[in-house]
Order: sequence, then structure tokens, then C-alpha cells
Amino acid sequence: MQVVMVGLGGAGCRLVDYFYENDLRSGTIRCINAIAVDKDAKTLEELKFIPSDQKLYFHPLGIAYHEENTSTIVPEEVISRLQSIDNGEVDAIVLCGGLGGALLDDAARLVDHIRSAMIEPVFGLFTLPCNAEGAPVSAGAGAQIRALKPVLDGMILFDNEFWYPRVREKIDRQQEAPAQQHRIAFQKAAVPVDRRLIAYRELNAVIVRRIGLLFRAGEFSDKGGGEYAEVVLDAGEVLNTIRGMGFITVGYSFEPVVRAGIDLSPRTFLRPPPVSVDEAYKKASLMVDLAKRAVNEENSIPCDPSSAQNALVLIAGPTQEMSMKGYMTIRKWIDRTVRGDVRAGDYPVKNSRFLAVVVVLAGVEKIPRVEELYSFADQPETPGMDPLLHDTAKDTVIMSAEKEGEDLPVPDSSDPADEE
Repeated sequence: MQVVMVGLGGAGCRLVDYFYENDLRSGTIRCINAIAVDKDAKTLEELKFIPSDQKLYFHPLGIAYHEENTSTIVPEEVISRLQSIDNGEVDAIVLCGGLGGALLDDAARLVDHIRSAMIEPVFGLFTLPCNAEGAPVSAGAGAQIRALKPVLDGMILFDNEFWYPRVREKIDRQQEAPAQQHRIAFQKAAVPVDRRLIAYRELNAVIVRRIGLLFRAGEFSDKGGGEYAEVVLDAGEVLNTIRGMGFITVGYSFEPVVRAGIDLSPRTFLRPPPVSVDEAYKKASLMVDLAKRAVNEENSIPCDPSSAQNALVLIAGPTQEMSMKGYMTIRKWIDRTVRGDVRAGDYPVKNSRFLAVVVVLAGVEKIPRVEELYSFADQPETPGMDPLLHDTAKDTVIMSAEKEGEDLPVPDSSDPADEE
């Protein structure tokens, strides 16, 4: 699936930069082009991978300079940049941002201009703020959802309120591991480590792993050498699942696979060794467990799966670790759960050390977190933000570790579908 991602504001720009980096290191397949849009020059300068000519800096000028919430995006400039990188093969445009950020107040107007100039569907990939960021941010997020949902072809939601504690717990466990004690001691002596910054970097990595894998489904390198899927899930299948479906969630779960006793003799290429009944059952059971975990525990935002209109299932990993019985069981389970169409396929990745399952739920109606944000937006007045958490609430406040000279532990961003 070929997409152009547009980062809006600091959170959106950093997320798109992660996507662009992941795309560059994912072997020979290229799926993503990117544009970064912000009114903070420092945020744009800190992006490491998006080319400089694809960074758009909009800063209020003249009388508008003193109006904090005045729109600063010039839609014509964004559209011009989109058209310059559209090679005729783009499947979709995806706007990315952190809901509650000021720049997303103007996103609906930008979508209207894009639609008037381009034919590609326009989706949104948005993070929902944590409650600790303050009621004003939550109220702004609720208002932005209401404004964006009618004009977009679909909104992929990722809930930071749900994921942030889980990421912090994972980081704390990693930093307490014996192998990292000496590194942590050195860091504490040199400069304080901002664990919130590490957590937000890991949140971005969590998003990129699941969505990036979905984008690469059905894509093959012109250089060859890759494996072909038993059931191909191409860009058209993905778009038909999510287009016009409102709220979209992406569940994702993976497990490492063990490759013990691999026989590399020539006879194995002519006649693969038989799979025992017990081994076949374990492979099918693992796939089913991963699918259930993706929907019930590892979804991008907690929701009621039975309220979804459409669904899509993608199995990714080494071909020899996949099970057709497991695939059919998952598909039947999802088919009984959702009300509409279910599409499914596999994405073989020969050199991957993981088996992964992605479950997309589209047209989801029952999302408690969205209703909570709506309630904030409906309140006439909201209390102020907790000043201790101010740096996690504003798009432009979270600074990069490199700028401060910190040697922060990099979160585990290994991709189960990484070809290298």
C-alpha cells in the first residue's frame, strides 16, 4: 500500500518521522512518503529522516502573531507539496497528529482543500491524550474528533491513556535488567533520564510496528527474492475494509518463533520434512491465541469488537510457522464477531524471527474512551492542566534526547515483519 503521511504538529511530525525511518530500513520495499507540517521550527529541525524539502514551517505573521489559536496552515502549500511527490501510484493520504494539539483545530479545513484538489482517500491516524494532560486538552480532543470524523474516510485511533502505563511498565522492567545496570548508572551520573520521553518514543514505535506492517501487506520488491502469500491482501482489500467506516482500531500481537534443528541439506528444498500432528496443533493454537490477544488485549484502543462493521486479518512471519487451520479458525471467529465483511490474508517474511497477527476493526461504534472525550468537550468549563505534566500535553514541548545530549536507552523497535 503506497501512502503519503502528513504530520501535523509536534506529535504528528515525530510519529511520521518514525514511520519514514521504519520504511527506509524495511528492506527493498518502500511504501511511505512523508510531509511534516508545524509552526515550531525546532520540532522540524529535530526530525532526522524526513527530507528538508518536505518540511513545511508555518508561523503566524503580523497581527495574527498575538492570537495563539489563529490558523497558520496554508492549505495551498500543503497541497502543492503533496502533488509534487504524488507519482500516480499513491493509494491514500494519511494525516497524523496528537488530538488536543492546537494545529489539529485546522485539520478539517485542510482535508476539505485536499479533497478539492486530489482524488486519493484521506484518512487520519490520531493519538488520544492521557487524562493527566488536563481537561482542556481532553475537551479539545473531543471537539476535534467531532469535526474530523465527518470529513475523513476513516480515523485510526490510538489511545495513550490505555498504552502509556503499559509502556512505562515495560521500560521500567528493561531498565532494571542486570545487563543494563551499568549503563543506567553511567547515565544517572552524567545526566538525568526523562522516562516520560522514553515512554513517548516507545509509544511511537508501538504505533509504527502495527500500522507499518499493515501498509506493507501485499507489497513485493521488484528485485524479487521474496515469498508470495497464499492469500494476498493488497491495498484494495485494505481500503475496501476501512474506507467510509468512521472509527478504526488496529489490534496487534506477536511472538518469537524458535528455529531449532533446521536442516539445510538440498533434499529439504525438494521435499520439505513432514510436520507432526502435535507441531501442527501448536502452530494453529499460537495463531489463534495471537489473534485473541490482538483484539482483546493489544488493540490500539479498547472497544467492543461486536460493534465493528468490517474487519481485516493479516498473518505475518515465516511461512513454515503459519497454519492454514489456524488461519481459518481466526477468520471464522472474526466473521461471527463483526456485522459486515471480513477480509484476511498472509504476509510471508522469510527472515523474520516473529509470528504476528494484525486485526483491523472498522466502523467501530462502541468506544468508551471517545465517549469520555466527548463528555469533556460538552462541559462549559474545564479545570486547568496539571503543571507537573505540562511537558506531555503540548506537541512542541517534548524535546529530542539528541538535542539534550542524552544517551537514552532506545526502546525495542524490532519489527516482526522486518525483512532484514
